[in-house]
Amino acid sequence: MAAALGSALWLQQRGESDATVVDCDLLVGPCEFTTNAGVAWLELSPRPISSASPFQVNVSYPGDAPSSIWIDLQGKEMYMGINQVTLERTDESQSKHWEAEANLGICTTGIMRWVLNLILEQKDGQEVYQFEFDAR
Repeated sequence: MAAALGSALWLQQRGESDATVVDCDLLVGPCEFTTNAGVAWLELSPRPISSASPFQVNVSYPGDAPSSIWIDLQGKEMYMGINQVTLERTDESQSKHWEAEANLGICTTGIMRWVLNLILEQKDGQEVYQFEFDAR
């Protein structure tokens, strides 16, 4: 719990400028982005994403397996609490695919803009990739 809180505060303090912003619409399909190891993919499903239902987060990573992959979900305009999920390898022998189930906080304003920070933990540090999407 303390580690999660520390990570959340760390992400908030480092600001958006330290993350690589990925310009891709996760509501249309998988997003391709370039990491230090090559081209990776992030996909959320089923689409459209809704705060009323859990959704799957899938990552395909091209290089050697990171020590961990996790996401931090934040409301862009409204604080929605700490929402972090660690992804698991789908098959230990196939370390290139990771997945998890996630949920969004319920917002009473209708459509809300969300920021998803994808964090790749490596032996020599972190890579952070930032995506934005709308959800009801």
